[in-house]
Amino acid sequence: MLPLKPSRIAVFILLVAASLVALHGRASIFSSPETDDYFTDDGTVPLAWAATTEGDEFEVRRWQAGGDPQGVLVYQGGDTASFLSGLPEGVFEIRVRSRGQGEPFPEWEDAHLRVTVDYKDMRVVAALMGAGFLTFIAIVATIVVGHRRALREAAK
Repeated sequence: MLPLKPSRIAVFILLVAASLVALHGRASIFSSPETDDYFTDDGTVPLAWAATTEGDEFEVRRWQAGGDPQGVLVYQGGDTASFLSGLPEGVFEIRVRSRGQGEPFPEWEDAHLRVTVDYKDMRVVAALMGAGFLTFIAIVATIVVGHRRALREAAK
């Protein structure tokens, strides 16, 4: 075990303090989803992030390749959560930034959430709907035929 010298402790404290100062005032990491890559097959994304100071205002935007270079505003306000829905198929980058009251928003950081939207294959959906329709017809036919048989037997 290495002996702890005051200089090593000071360096450690300095590194921790520098990291905290660098992160102060920025909300760049999403706490939900908990991964940097998120896959959805229904076009919805639950978002949550941590506030650094009380009273901060947040801005969440999404970008898609070939889209608006300013991105699409998803949310702006004081809450620390949002829910995206209705996303078309594709790959998106979602970023969040914060500002204190009366301050301008800082530049966007590199940290982002990558969302891939890939809907279910419509051929599979059509096949399942067809099987459900045939099952429904078979049940209705069984009930009607059984009811008629019961009426005929009751009339005898």
